Amino acid sequence: MSWKNTIGKQLKEIRFVFCQNSERSQGMRNFIATNYFDVKKESPYFPFIVRECEDADPTIIARYRFGVEKKAHTDNLSASEIE
Repeated sequence: MSWKNTIGKQLKEIRFVFCQNSERSQGMRNFIATNYFDVKKESPYFPFIVRECEDADPTIIARYRFGVEKKAHTDNLSASEIE
């Protein structure tokens, strides 16, 4: 859970885009179910954004300081692999 240590210091926003039904998004759904409430409890004002969209490719978009964004495609990854 080292990514949680960067919240607010370097990581300014994280977005999760995925399909609510597809098998390739199952790991992302499990990851969010496991981590969402912990992150919001520790950092209630941190933008942890969840977007469900039919047939969307599961993607994580992280925004860092100075507007730098990085994307990671997580097709068919498990929740532990996404961690």
